[in-house]
Amino acid sequence: SVQVAIYGVLNVLRSLKVLPGYPSRPRFRILASGSVWIRSDQGGLLDVLTPAGSFVEDGETVATVTDPERPGESYDILSPTRGLLISTATHPFVNAGTPIGHLLPVTRGVRTLRKRLDSEGCLVTSGSDGEPPWREDEDVEDISVAGEWSGGSPDAEWGRNEGDPADDEAGEADPNWA
Repeated sequence: SVQVAIYGVLNVLRSLKVLPGYPSRPRFRILASGSVWIRSDQGGLLDVLTPAGSFVEDGETVATVTDPERPGESYDILSPTRGLLISTATHPFVNAGTPIGHLLPVTRGVRTLRKRLDSEGCLVTSGSDGEPPWREDEDVEDISVAGEWSGGSPDAEWGRNEGDPADDEAGEADPNWA
C-alpha cells in the first residue's frame, strides 16, 4: 500500500508539472453508480464464508447465521446479485436486519474483472501484487483536445475573496487570520 501511495504522489506531481511526463493511468478502474447492502433475515451467530474483495455470483452463499437456541439449524445468506463484495461484517453476532456485507453490483467489464482475481476469487488491487499499479506512459495512447480553458487559469479564483485583516468590519485584525 505504501508503493500505491508513492505512485499516487508521483502522478500528482506529474499532473502539476513538477515532474516531467504525464500522469500514468490505472490498468483498469471500476466506475460505481450504486451499491447493495446484504442483510441478515435472522439473528444469531454469523459465519462469513466469503471475504471482502471477493467476486460473487447471484445466489451464491456469502455467510451463514446459526441460532444458538436451535442447534443444527443454520440460515444461508445469499448474494442478491453478481458483484464485488467490498466489505463484510466483523461482529460475530447479528440481529435480523443487520447488514453483513456491502456489494458493488457489476454488470459490465466482468471479463476484465475476473482477470484480476486471485486463485481464491479475491480482487488483486493494482500495486498489491508487486507490479506498478499504473501503465507506463509508452503503454498509453494520449488524446489531445484543442481549445482553451474557458475560465482562465484553473487557479484564477484562488485567494480572490481573501481580504486584508486590517479591513475587518470591527477595525481589528482577526488573530486567526494567517
